[in-house]
Amino acid sequence: MRFKPFDRMWDHIETQKDHSDSAYFYALMYMGEMLTKFTVAAMVSAVNEGRERHQYQLKHPLVRANGVGTWSQILDKVLTGVPAHHLIDDIKGEGREVYQLTVRTRAGEWQYNSVSSLFKCLHILDPDSEPPPRKIQGKSWFSKFAALRNRTRGHGAIAARKSSQLCPLLDCSIRMFIDNFILFQRPWAYMAQTQKRKYHVARWTEEAQVLDVLKRREGTAYSFSEGVHILFGEQISKETLRTVDLISSDIDATDFFLPNGGWNGNQYEEISYISDRTVTRDATNYQVPVTELPPSETQGLSSLRELGETILNIPPKQQGYIPRHAPESSLYSEIADDNHHRIISLFGRGGIGKTWLTLEVLDKIAKEGDFTAILWFSSRDIDLQPDGARQVKPQILTEKDIAREFTQHIGPYLLSAESLNEADPVELLRKNMYQSDLGKILFVFDNFETVNSPIDLFNWIDHYLRPPNKALITTRFREFRGDYPVELAGMSFEECSQLIDATARRLKITQLVSSDDKEELFDASDGHPYIVKILLGEIRKYGKVGKAERFLASQDNLLDTLFERTYTRLPMVAQRVFLTLCSWKSLVAETAIKAVLLRPGNEITDVIEAIDDLHNSSLIERNEWESDNEVYWSVPLAARLFGLKKLETNRMQMAIKDRP
Repeated sequence: MRFKPFDRMWDHIETQKDHSDSAYFYALMYMGEMLTKFTVAAMVSAVNEGRERHQYQLKHPLVRANGVGTWSQILDKVLTGVPAHHLIDDIKGEGREVYQLTVRTRAGEWQYNSVSSLFKCLHILDPDSEPPPRKIQGKSWFSKFAALRNRTRGHGAIAARKSSQLCPLLDCSIRMFIDNFILFQRPWAYMAQTQKRKYHVARWTEEAQVLDVLKRREGTAYSFSEGVHILFGEQISKETLRTVDLISSDIDATDFFLPNGGWNGNQYEEISYISDRTVTRDATNYQVPVTELPPSETQGLSSLRELGETILNIPPKQQGYIPRHAPESSLYSEIADDNHHRIISLFGRGGIGKTWLTLEVLDKIAKEGDFTAILWFSSRDIDLQPDGARQVKPQILTEKDIAREFTQHIGPYLLSAESLNEADPVELLRKNMYQSDLGKILFVFDNFETVNSPIDLFNWIDHYLRPPNKALITTRFREFRGDYPVELAGMSFEECSQLIDATARRLKITQLVSSDDKEELFDASDGHPYIVKILLGEIRKYGKVGKAERFLASQDNLLDTLFERTYTRLPMVAQRVFLTLCSWKSLVAETAIKAVLLRPGNEITDVIEAIDDLHNSSLIERNEWESDNEVYWSVPLAARLFGLKKLETNRMQMAIKDRP
């Protein structure tokens, strides 16, 4: 096995070769398109996303492209444009992908010979076509193949005599490129997590043996999404093991699909060059424009201001904020008390109000002057507006982004202008997290789950932060240890009732909402403030109170916004437990969950750990009754409706429904 997808395609080409020269030629053209798209998809995956969405800006036109010319142009951008500065380091050294594609080669070198064969193909079709230059870059193969494609398959049939002349040249060119390009000598595999938290690893190259470690117990330490992966480097990490989103397959490697245009705004087409099958894919992930996104409404201010004795850059508080006394008191105590809790995390479901509650508490702390500075770093990439979710540009994603913001705000207080210009921002941040001449600093990281690598960044903060400095993290889920957690659940009925009254007055629908309606809204939303506002918006739209559960069940975009990111990051065993609980519709005793999921025939072994994952992700709620000394778990309505939607298409559906 050299590279499984290409091995399968060469087998297909051999069968076509026996039919006729024309069939052989067009199969080779398919092979060239497959090579082009595999190369570009993989190279795009090696681009770091960053705040500017570098990788997304490359994928956006590719899912819309109706020809390989666009793919060749995107490869040029990856190699020589702005994205080239954001490529993973491992592909930029001598003899690596970037070098092989950009070095100027002479006759006798594989890049030159491979591209030169395409020039000869073009000359057969058009004797007046230009000859090959004295030096050739490897990336030229893709632009020349696009030109050949346009002259042949794209513009009608060619004579059988010319096919017989073209085939040996084209076959030789493709094989030479594949056999020598280092990209296809890296570890490639299709990976899917098992219910034991290990991974199925279906190798596509012999080099993928290094990924077999993920099949064993060591694999449980990682969290990778299901799909096609390439390892760029020697060590396995989130940074080096990249998902190739633009290639679709399955664990059995039965077929391989690549984008093929057909964009209609909601879907695009993928094609298999081996089976000639096409499938449609949901286009939701590629609908956001590539133009620069606006900042979040809760992004830190661009300059510091004073509040009491404190300098800070926190954004303004929410207008019409409804106080939530118990969690506010808990969070205030943890931040203000002189304790050993260096890192505090406020965690709860998306849209539950973590950011706005934090701003209320910080306003009070700033006025008291316990900290010299309060610095706000926002990773928020979605603003939840009354009319739906809106994607925004995150302020920070990495420690370098944090250092940039810190140096901009605090640097002038610590260093002269000349020293500041020469200072290393990351080193300056590290020193001040440990001990700052400025005084006591509170670092606040909002929407921490959207940074590039939450666990690594948390460990970095944990390593350098020292008292009296503190850090506050707001997050949808806790993937780390060493923090002091404060959970923010839904509003109490009294708080929710105040929110309903205030929102109804603003929407001028007070007369439409009765006391009974308030109770139904509270039950349906589980005290979730954003869901309450969406439901009240519907009442205003239709002029009457409808069935809240029925409305929520129809709001796929809303449910995806609130829960998709959290669900996707769960290990498979936690997803299985979550979907099982969603199917039960009621409080479920922990002993009953274990009895069902640990019965013979199931692969699950760590149900309690899965339950902890779900609780830390705020997808389930804990209930206890002293009378029977039992722990019960429930799923809030909106999360359960999301889970039921997921269950409809989940491959574990039958196993989950087939319970005693």
